[in-house]
Amino acid sequence: METVTISSPGARTAVVQRVGPSEVPPSERYAKVDRQEDDLTGQLTQLEESTRERNRLFEAKLCAIEQRARHLEEKMSAETLERETAHKAIMTALQSKLATAVANIEEWVNSDITNKFADGLQEQEERVEANKARVDKFIKVTIPGVIEAQSGAVTRKLQKAHETFDIENAKIHKREQKIMKRFEVHVRGTAQSIEDEKAMRQSRHWLLEEDMIEAERMDDRGEEVVTVRTMLDIKEVREDIAATVSERQRKDCLLLDSMLEAQQKLQACIIETFGVGQ
Repeated sequence: METVTISSPGARTAVVQRVGPSEVPPSERYAKVDRQEDDLTGQLTQLEESTRERNRLFEAKLCAIEQRARHLEEKMSAETLERETAHKAIMTALQSKLATAVANIEEWVNSDITNKFADGLQEQEERVEANKARVDKFIKVTIPGVIEAQSGAVTRKLQKAHETFDIENAKIHKREQKIMKRFEVHVRGTAQSIEDEKAMRQSRHWLLEEDMIEAERMDDRGEEVVTVRTMLDIKEVREDIAATVSERQRKDCLLLDSMLEAQQKLQACIIETFGVGQ
């Protein structure tokens, strides 16, 4: 409907809408406008379906990435638990066998010494004590001094390397936490952008429907102007949607590539550090 501005003396200016004609006058362009409306409606439906399909594929890829990350975490936890359990079992068995062997050797040595050196046992015990003192001094004083003199630098380097490894491991852990946080923020932002885009499409569809209904009630000249304006609006909407989809795909691809690269580096670092080696 056409708007008219009414200004009366001593009153405010009012804007009212002029009622359209009760009957639509015949026009040769009415059939063309009707066909154009049907074509636009069909194209909008196809565009909406293709957009929904791309969104579903994008969500499926995100779910696959999350599932892969959870599977990798579960696998690493299971391998760590299995390694610790095997280590404990081996240490328990080794300590048990070592204790049994030491007890057997002590029993055999005591028996042999008692049988062979019963006459000079006191003298042999004194000799054993003296040799034991010399051996303890050699083991606890002489050997550590020589080892410290020869391998002090190596020990310090190993300690420094261990400290450096702890620092790098902490950095990797922090970097992994940052990546996970960025991933969560990206998921929430993507979901919100999908909802916003859905609301925008609905509002555009409503506006387009209102424009088309209004165009049907206008006169011959008004119908042509509204039709041209509607087509220009639809073109701008398509261009905006295409630009938005392209930009979002570009940013999402860059982010996914960086996440995959960081994940591969992290996996390689973990395998190199904690993997099975010599």
